[in-house]
Amino acid sequence: MVTTIAGTALSLNYVDAVGTAARFNAPRSIAITSTGTIYVGDWYNDSVRKITPAVAGTVPGPITLPTVATNAATSVTASGAKLNGMVSSNGAATDVTFQYSTNATLSSGVTTTSPAQNLADEASGQAVSKAITGLAAHTQYYFRASGVNAGGATDGSILNFTTSNTNPTAPNGSATGTTGDQQAVTVTFPATDADEDTVAITSA
Repeated sequence: MVTTIAGTALSLNYVDAVGTAARFNAPRSIAITSTGTIYVGDWYNDSVRKITPAVAGTVPGPITLPTVATNAATSVTASGAKLNGMVSSNGAATDVTFQYSTNATLSSGVTTTSPAQNLADEASGQAVSKAITGLAAHTQYYFRASGVNAGGATDGSILNFTTSNTNPTAPNGSATGTTGDQQAVTVTFPATDADEDTVAITSA
């Protein structure tokens, strides 16, 4: 006696369904668990099918991690920059962020951009970017792109950039002493520079 558990003879297709409504294409390599669940290698559908008393379905395959590349920063100023990268989702919706810090290995003092950029599961070679502000002038920063999907996380390589310098300011100074008796003249200029560079003062 032959009993059909799932599928119909000579009806080749790929359908997850109950009983004879399910479809296979060259099923092979059957395995049965102690609980009665049947696993079938569905040859020409390139999948493993799972048959239970309720339904013939498909066993999900492993989810591929996203592919992430960090690209050079652009629009760098004394207090901000635009961080760039490229991401492929590889079949699963992916959230993308950037991490940055003055620590070369991003092991401390790390800021993560928010909110995450959401990429669809079919995204391939998608350019991503994030503008950041509030940086210190004349300072080297390290950053990377990062993508997370249901399979896990992938970090891009760590790149760096240096914020630009700030211009020093020199308010009007003051002078003391006289020159008539050849006394020295002291000139004071309270020049300042926001990023603490040495400021040289010369007379015209």
